[in-house]
Amino acid sequence: MHLPAARYLLLLAGGISIGDPLGGWAVLGVLLFINKPLVFLFLGMTVSYWENLHVPVHHQVLLLELKEEPQLRGKHYRALSEIYAVNEQGKWLPKEGKAMLYFKGDSLRKQGELVLIKDGLDTLPRKRPFDGFDYKRYLERQGIYYRKYLSSGDYELYGQTSHLSFAERAQNYTQRVYRELLGDTPELGVAEAMVGGIRVHLDKETQQNYSDTGTIHALAVSGMHVAILFWVLQVLFSRLVPKRSFLFLSLVLCSLWAYAFFTGLSASVCRSVVMFSLFLVGERLQRSGSSLNTLFLSAVVLLLWNPNWLYDVGFQLSYLAVWGILSFHPILHKSIRIGNRVLRSLWEGASVSISATLFTLPLSLYYFHQFPNYFLLANTAVNLVCAPLLPIGLLLLLIYPINWMFEWVGFIFKFLLIILNRVVEFFAGLPGAVSKDIYISMFTVLVLFLILFSVIHFWKRRTSLGLWGLTGGVFLLFSELLVQNYLESNRGKLLIYEGGLSLIQGRDLLVVDECLEINEKKEGIERCIKYGVEGNFRVDSPFGTIVWMKKKQEIDWEGVNFVIISHNSCPVDELPYGVQVVVDRTNSSEYVAQLRKKITSLRVLQESGLFQYEQNI
Repeated sequence: MHLPAARYLLLLAGGISIGDPLGGWAVLGVLLFINKPLVFLFLGMTVSYWENLHVPVHHQVLLLELKEEPQLRGKHYRALSEIYAVNEQGKWLPKEGKAMLYFKGDSLRKQGELVLIKDGLDTLPRKRPFDGFDYKRYLERQGIYYRKYLSSGDYELYGQTSHLSFAERAQNYTQRVYRELLGDTPELGVAEAMVGGIRVHLDKETQQNYSDTGTIHALAVSGMHVAILFWVLQVLFSRLVPKRSFLFLSLVLCSLWAYAFFTGLSASVCRSVVMFSLFLVGERLQRSGSSLNTLFLSAVVLLLWNPNWLYDVGFQLSYLAVWGILSFHPILHKSIRIGNRVLRSLWEGASVSISATLFTLPLSLYYFHQFPNYFLLANTAVNLVCAPLLPIGLLLLLIYPINWMFEWVGFIFKFLLIILNRVVEFFAGLPGAVSKDIYISMFTVLVLFLILFSVIHFWKRRTSLGLWGLTGGVFLLFSELLVQNYLESNRGKLLIYEGGLSLIQGRDLLVVDECLEINEKKEGIERCIKYGVEGNFRVDSPFGTIVWMKKKQEIDWEGVNFVIISHNSCPVDELPYGVQVVVDRTNSSEYVAQLRKKITSLRVLQESGLFQYEQNI
C-alpha cells in the first residue's frame, strides 16, 4: 500500500521532537537538494521551535483574564488564565502568556473576569522523583509557564471582559440550557462533556466509572461524536440538495467546522473534522485515495497547525484508534461470518471496539496503568446509547426557546443519560472490572506494537516475516522482564530532599521523616521501613555512612560519606574533606556562603530541589 503521508508524518514528528530549526534556511536548502520529503523534518523543527518560543514575564503587577470556568481541584478552584496586560512604570502594556491560577475554596470566580495580581507569578515546580507524570512539561507544551495560588486578599477583581469568543459564548449557553433541564445531577456533567466538551460539572466518581469500563471516550468530544454528526448531516442534507453538489459539500463542511469551534477546537475533534473534510473534498474532486493515507495527511495538517499536539495523549490515542479501525477491523470482521442481521450488527460494533482497543492498548497501559476487563461489553452497550444522544443534545440547544418541544425532547435526552450512567455503573461494579497497577516502559510499548503488527501482517499475508517479528517481539519482551528484575534486585539509590531522605536497596525502601510519593508497586518495592526522627540520625548503607545533623553534636566522622545539615548545626571547620555535604532551606544564607568557600561540591536543596546518587549494590 502506497502511503506517502505516513512518511511525511514520521519526518514531521521527528522534527517536532528535535524542536530546533538548526540554522534555518541553510538547512532547508540542503534538505531540498538531498531529498524533498526531508523538508518535513525541517518544518517539524521550525514549527515546534516557534510554538514553544517563550519570553519570560518578570513583571510584578499583572492583569490576567480567566479563560475558563474555575474547576474544583482539592481545596482550590483551578482556572486557566491569559496575561491581559502588564504594568511598566505606571503604564499598562499588552503582553502574551498563560498561567494556571488556583483560587482558595471560598473565592468563586467566573470565566471572562479580569484579575489584578501585584506580587508576580510563580514558575512551575520541577518534576519530583518517582512522579510518573511530568505535569510541568505537560503544561509547558500547552504554552503555560506560570502558576499562582491566591487567597481573597492576594488579588483584586478588575472587571469583566466584554469580548467572549464564539466557543465561550456557545459553551455558556450550553451550560445554561442543560442546567435548566438536568439540575445538579451526575447527568449534567455527562451531557456537558459529551456534547460540548465541558468538564466543569463532571464529578470524580462518574469519571472513574467511565475510565474503569474503558468508555471514557464517551465523555470527551471525540471522533465518535464527529462521526455520528457527520452521518446525521449527510442524511439530513442529502434530502435537501443533491449529494454531489457544491452546496451539499459546503453545508456539511460548515456544519462540521462550526461544531469544532463550538467545542473549543480540541485535538480529537480537529483530527476527525480535518479527516472528514479531506474525504469530502476528495470525493468532490472524484479522487479516491487510501483512508489510511487521508488519516496520516490529517495528522500532518494538524501538527503543522499545533506541533505540541504530538505530545497530547488524546491526540495519540485518537489516531491509534482510527488506525486500528481502518487497518485491522476489515480483517477481523470478515474472519467471522454471521447470517443473523442483529448478531451481525453486534459483531460489527464489537470488532470495531476490539480493533481500536488493540491499537491503543500499549500506550493506554503506559499512561494509565490499568485495563478494563469488560471493555467489549461496556463499549457495545455504551455506543448503542450514545448514538442518539449527541444529535438529540444538539437539537435541544436549537429548540430551547420552544418550551413544549424542549420539554418532550428533553425528557428523552434525560432518560437516555440516566440509562447510560446506570449501564456504566453496572459494569464498573462487577467483580474484576479493572486490572490495575500495570506499569510498563516505553521500550515495552514499542515491543508490544512490534508483536501486534507482526500478528496482523501474518494474518493478512501468511509470510515468515510476521512469524519472525512475533518471535523477536516475544524474545525482547521476556528479555526486558529479566533485565528489569535483575536491575531492581541489585540497585542502590539515595535521594535527599527537603524534609527527608529515601534509601532504596534492592527491593527494600528506607524512609526518614517526610516521604516522597513513591509508588511502591511501580518501583518494585517489596518492603518499606519508615522512621520519624527528632534529633540527629545516622545510618549505614551501601553508599557508606549517612549522617543527618539537626542539632549541634560531636560526630565520629570515620566512614561518613554523606552529611545532611539542618539549622546551621555543624561548624564549618569540623567538616572533613571528601565528605559530600547537602544543606536544606533551614540553614542561613551566611552559613551556606561559608560552606561554599570550603566545599566546592556543596549541594543546596533550595537551588536543586533534590540530591540523587545511584550505584549497583
